Amino acid sequence: MDDARRHRCRSIRRRAPIIINTINAINSNNSRHRRSSARDIVRLFQCRQCSTPYKDAVTLPCGRSICRLCLPATHIRTSITYPALPNRLQAFQCPFQECGKEHVLDDCGVDVVLNKVASIVRAEMERRAAQAVELSQSTSISVRDAWDVAGIGSLVDRDTRPRIVRGTRLVATWTLAADGGLGFEAEVAYLGFASPPLRGSDGDPDAQSLGMLQEVMRSEVDCQVCYAILYDPLTTGCGHTFCRPCLHRILDHSRYCPVCRRKLAINPLLKRSACPSNERIGKIMETFWKDELVTRHEAVAAERAARHQDLDIPLFVCTLSFPMMPTFLHIFEPRYRLMIRRALEGDRTFGMVLPRRPRHGGDSHFHELGTLLRIVNAQFYPDGRSLIETVGLSRFRVVRHGQLDGYTVGKTERIDDVSLEEEEAMEAAEVGYDAGDSAAGHRDARDGTDDPGEATDAAKMDDDARGDAHGDARDGRWASR
Repeated sequence: MDDARRHRCRSIRRRAPIIINTINAINSNNSRHRRSSARDIVRLFQCRQCSTPYKDAVTLPCGRSICRLCLPATHIRTSITYPALPNRLQAFQCPFQECGKEHVLDDCGVDVVLNKVASIVRAEMERRAAQAVELSQSTSISVRDAWDVAGIGSLVDRDTRPRIVRGTRLVATWTLAADGGLGFEAEVAYLGFASPPLRGSDGDPDAQSLGMLQEVMRSEVDCQVCYAILYDPLTTGCGHTFCRPCLHRILDHSRYCPVCRRKLAINPLLKRSACPSNERIGKIMETFWKDELVTRHEAVAAERAARHQDLDIPLFVCTLSFPMMPTFLHIFEPRYRLMIRRALEGDRTFGMVLPRRPRHGGDSHFHELGTLLRIVNAQFYPDGRSLIETVGLSRFRVVRHGQLDGYTVGKTERIDDVSLEEEEAMEAAEVGYDAGDSAAGHRDARDGTDDPGEATDAAKMDDDARGDAHGDARDGRWASR
């Protein structure tokens, strides 16, 4: 082997610590670790129905993947009236018992990412198998099916005697699966090399293969929206896979796939119960790029924490709301779709403020006083719009505000309603009312009415005043005539 290839293999070994540790477990003295590690790597690319490596893999709406030829027979749906589209009439029953739902054939596109990584692995395994023939490498393997693994030897329906397969342990296991001799649930036991393995200064050939696969496949598991490694991968009906948060943002603006521009018949909320993640791609990434996935999860968590660290209340600049009163909202703008979805994922609260026209350059476009609302009910439409029922909780004043993904967020302080006693005190202060003078006035009036003479004089003065008033009125009527 020349120096360039030797240097490349060494660099791959440095960049692939997880796979190197895995292959070391394969070659360890513990047969249980050898069996689980090598077998599980091959199982990642096996179809659960035919047990052979994936060919034209299709990911179902339930998140599970099978070969296209393994799809069950379809039938015409007769009980569906909406949407009455020709491409949604054909359906089939999910072949996986843990699902059992009815899937529309049009929602089961060929999985682009899974087929790319599977074809890369197949090409590498075939290359290594051809090389093993030239180098006369062989491995002795014993296959144990599910009955044998369970300890029920009487139900074993195939020969469990060791067989000689060309290639190293990993290549030999792949060859068994490709020939249909290794069931998906079956296990294997390596009884050693039938011929001495060729070991040189470059290390184990299986380690080189896995390290090279890790490097070549890495670019295929990048999201086509954020261009980072897939986070919570979700495959659409057209067969393209994105991060779940990225697909959320896409559906806020458009109902079309950003790669092929096909209209997506998918729940806009992307709930995990209705839109599960891609099970097989997730397992492949956990095996080959576990450290990178951990880093990505930490980055997403840090981003969420920073987003709610200071400006923690999303603000809806729309209308007037009051505490304890219901408010109904029609959400159609992409930025507010995102805001409402995040509120539903959190504590279901957001702030409502009235818009205003700024008079100066630094003025805000909304009033600083608003009402905190809690979402009581939400109804979503197929095009992404929603009707939201809310109820007011309390009033607040916006202390600081900023922008997050197009909508306003702010730091608020709560403003509670004053008590009746405080309201009376504030009213008295505003009109210059003195409680001490009022008490003295009431006391003087009460003391003055104790003398009967003074009361009589007061009554007489009132009669004279009424008489003068009548006289003035008579004089007026007369003048008008």
